[in-house]
Amino acid sequence: AAGHYRDALEIDPDYAEAHAGLATCLAVRVWLLWSDDPEADLARAETHAKRAIELDERDAMGHEAMSLTAYAQKRMEATIKEADRAISLNPSRAVAYMLAGAGRIHGGDPESGIPLMTKAMEISPQDPFNTWFLGGRAIGHLLAGHYADAVADARRALETRYGYLMGRVILVVALVQLGRMEEAVAELNTILEIDEGFSSDYLRRYTFTEAQRDMFVSSLEKAGLGA
Repeated sequence: AAGHYRDALEIDPDYAEAHAGLATCLAVRVWLLWSDDPEADLARAETHAKRAIELDERDAMGHEAMSLTAYAQKRMEATIKEADRAISLNPSRAVAYMLAGAGRIHGGDPESGIPLMTKAMEISPQDPFNTWFLGGRAIGHLLAGHYADAVADARRALETRYGYLMGRVILVVALVQLGRMEEAVAELNTILEIDEGFSSDYLRRYTFTEAQRDMFVSSLEKAGLGA
């Protein structure tokens, strides 16, 4: 898709949607760990998202692209601001609700982020991003202390994508918090079958407070990581 957006910009350098689309592709590439140069790709994503907004400030796609870029850069205030603007311009954009929710969840307010993840799923129940809608809500429940709800959402996310590692990490942590150690150990073993090199360094891609990160790491260790 990125190549097609570049082709479109060769024809029309002022095509706002092509700038927004290219920014989205670059940010997603970084987020999914497909990028060989994340810093450069995020810089390019930010440039294209800014240009999209300059060309058409009232196009929700540009603000959504900027929100996604900010999220990948771990800038939660900007994530929320741009996602909220996208929603105000087009209340039908499910991914914008996901980003608005994620910004709040990782920005320290999971209770207000959870309903926004739910709204994303209500708007687009068959969305290709549904794994991340569910996973984002599961993180929200986990950080809010709703451990049983976190387990339920993580399991639903894994039904859509078996290899979704963060979904399995959430599941391990929530199960440990609930004292369901046998299940937690089994889920950790599945993670290690999928990625035998898995370590707590995986968590660095997410924005957590020190206390939240410590909960994740200690729960994974209780389930047997590093034993």
